[in-house]
Amino acid sequence: MTTMNLGNIKNRIAGTLGIDDGGEAAVDELFATAIHYIKAVDGATGTTTAVKVAHNPNPYPMRILRASYSPGTTLTSNASNYATLAIETDDGADGTPVACLSQTTQTSGGGGSGNFVADTEVPLSDTTAAALDVVAGGNVFFTIAKAADGVVVPAGTLTVVWTPTGSD
Repeated sequence: MTTMNLGNIKNRIAGTLGIDDGGEAAVDELFATAIHYIKAVDGATGTTTAVKVAHNPNPYPMRILRASYSPGTTLTSNASNYATLAIETDDGADGTPVACLSQTTQTSGGGGSGNFVADTEVPLSDTTAAALDVVAGGNVFFTIAKAADGVVVPAGTLTVVWTPTGSD
C-alpha cells in the first residue's frame, strides 16, 4: 500500500487538468479557508494589539496565502505617526512569533498603505515567506504596533486565507 501525503491527495482530487490550467496556486485555492477576526477600535493612539486569531488543529501544516484588513471607517495616513498591522506565526511550542505579513498606515509615498477607506480591504504584504507556513499545533496572531505617537486604528475585520500545504 502506498503512503500518500496531503500534496498528492490534493493533486489527485484536482487532477492533472487543474494543475496544468492554473498551477499549484489554483489548486491551493480549492482547499483554502478563511479566518475572520473582528477588531474593536483602539482605545487611544498609543494602544497596541496582540491577539491569537487561529490555532492549527490539523495534523499537517497550513500555508497562509494572503491577509487583508477591512476598516469600518477611514484612517488618515501619516509619515511618522503610524501603526504597523502584522500577521505572525509561531511553532506551537511557545516559540517567539515571527511576522509573515504586514502593512503600515504610513503615507503611500513613505511605503505604507496610505489612507484607509471604509469597507475597502487593505492587503498585508509578505514580510518573511518562511513564516507563512503554520506547523501542526502552531498559532496565528494579529498584532498592531505603533510608531511615535501612533494612530487610532478603526474597528474592522481581519481576513486571513490559508490552505493545507503539500506535505504532512
